Amino acid sequence: MPIEVLSSTNSTRDISSALISNISKNNPGNDADTFIFMKGDENKNIRQQKGIRALSAAEELKQKWKIAIELQAEEKRIKNESSSEISDNENLGTVNASYHLQSKEEDSFMDQFDGGIIQLKPPMSGILNYTKWISRDDPHEYPYILNPESICSDDENSFKRLTLLIMVISEPRNYKKRRIIRKTWAAQSAHFASSVTTTVFLLGRGPAQEMTQFNLGKESEKYGDIIQEDFVDSYLNLTIKTVMGLKWATKFCPRSKFVLKIDDDVSLNIDRLLAFLRRSPLQNFYGGKAAIKFPVLRDPKEKFYVPWSIFSEDIYPPYCVGIGYVMSTDLVYKLYFRSLTTPLFPWEDVFMGMLLRHYAISPTDIPNFFTTSWSFFHSNGTMILTNHNISKLRASFTLHGLTPYQNAQVWSIWSGKSIDLKENWGKI
Repeated sequence: MPIEVLSSTNSTRDISSALISNISKNNPGNDADTFIFMKGDENKNIRQQKGIRALSAAEELKQKWKIAIELQAEEKRIKNESSSEISDNENLGTVNASYHLQSKEEDSFMDQFDGGIIQLKPPMSGILNYTKWISRDDPHEYPYILNPESICSDDENSFKRLTLLIMVISEPRNYKKRRIIRKTWAAQSAHFASSVTTTVFLLGRGPAQEMTQFNLGKESEKYGDIIQEDFVDSYLNLTIKTVMGLKWATKFCPRSKFVLKIDDDVSLNIDRLLAFLRRSPLQNFYGGKAAIKFPVLRDPKEKFYVPWSIFSEDIYPPYCVGIGYVMSTDLVYKLYFRSLTTPLFPWEDVFMGMLLRHYAISPTDIPNFFTTSWSFFHSNGTMILTNHNISKLRASFTLHGLTPYQNAQVWSIWSGKSIDLKENWGKI
């Protein structure tokens, strides 16, 4: 069951009211309606209250109301006692700036988070039901925490001529995912014949824990490939993180022919992609799994539901699905500068489509660019090695939704090489 983190500091405005409204609507006794709260701010960590485990539906509903009322009281206390507010830097896109979806294969975020409200919510309910989204222009003035600004430069401090800059969307706690990428397709791409590539990881600021940032500093010192800006790293700030990548590529890696944005749970068939790019145009190119005439979802139960107040059109402009897309560098410049005067949108891939529409550029649909992983693996995470699967895999550009272990297995098929997982899970 996914976990939603509604606030990273002490801002709990409107949350308890929304909760009471949700309780009124939901059917008591449904296990999916169980809530766990952890309230507090950076100065006062209040331990989580566990559990609505009532024996009867009526008793359960009574406890839900009690918790909601207590939360309202806590909200008033915090508002009166604390002077800290979510700053505009943390919160350009959304009032509740640290929305987070938990992956099944990773440790619970709850023990790492130091404030706010954590809510177990019913599956398939709209993300925007649980936050207030504010669409406004973002000048993107976040300072760098970590910046390998010379990674695209040569010994003479001139920008390298690259074939491809790969920007991997990651989050502070995803060290294992970054490590396996460095040991597999990122390492392979750096030595591809007649092509020069560079891989970097894009991160925001994680939970307010000194050890998290300390470890990131050590990781950055060792690998020199982490770009981190000072905004809350969260699901609903993916648009800000994507613009961060456009900005960094424009300023620090301007001589790459192409730029790929990709998620850290994706395995990349780098040989196939580089071969494809040799035949691709160097101007106004934007390609991936194209979504053409995709309808705006208006049902609040849909995960990517969007109300009319945020987007009034019925059809999204053409875009590429957000797990990964590749673009010519001339277009990176255009999209970055246009993003500074375009109101933020919660879904970063759709936001990119909005930017493309301004230049009357349609995305290129690359056949077999996007493949989901569910049919390739047994329940224990090992690959199903049928001739059909291997053939399908070799024809694909990316495979999405992978654990680090699965990522390594896929790379072995694509590269014909093996990897010692025990060796590669060592500490920094």
